[in-house]
Amino acid sequence: MEIFQNDYDPNQRRQAIGNAIYPIIYNRFDKLSNKITGMLLDNEKIVDQQALVTNPQYLNQKAMEAYQLLSQSQMHAEGEAPAQ
Repeated sequence: MEIFQNDYDPNQRRQAIGNAIYPIIYNRFDKLSNKITGMLLDNEKIVDQQALVTNPQYLNQKAMEAYQLLSQSQMHAEGEAPAQ
């Protein structure tokens, strides 16, 4: 895939990957799609960026993992009493 050639700078590559995966994530997660896409793009050490755009199963797996993390975080935050 051309976005993984050396002539793309990291910002261009990140934008191109985001543009490729966002519509897929949006169709599944709607309102959380921005956060999930950002999480996947910001974790290059644990997410294979090339696999996100070339392997639909991998993208779905990683998007679901991000969704679960967001859900757990939200449930934890709602369960805590506000600090006074």
